[in-house]
Amino acid sequence: MSILSKSDLTPPFFPVSPEEPEQVVPGQCGVCPAGCGIYIHFHHGQLVRVVPRKEHPQGICCPRGTRAPEIVYSRDRLTVPLRRVGPPGTAQFEAVSWDEALDIIADRLNISQVDVE
Repeated sequence: MSILSKSDLTPPFFPVSPEEPEQVVPGQCGVCPAGCGIYIHFHHGQLVRVVPRKEHPQGICCPRGTRAPEIVYSRDRLTVPLRRVGPPGTAQFEAVSWDEALDIIADRLNISQVDVE
């Protein structure tokens, strides 16, 4: 079992030059339901790190929350809605527009509402 240092939990994920200051914004973490108070560090408009707000009642941010930049900028992150085109479990999907995805969801909710009434 390895012990993580504070620098392991809050690394900058992009090179940050000391000549250009980071913008720091207070916020609330949304990675999990705990709602930890955080400071969000931006450099040239990109999220570079997240650190806990000590004055917040939680006073901490879990390792998942401090890895928010990795989540936001992951190559594997979905950026468009997908619709299943094959049987479940076959991982066959096609990209659809946001409007089309919302229409599909609304139609399914309307069908569910009719079933209940």
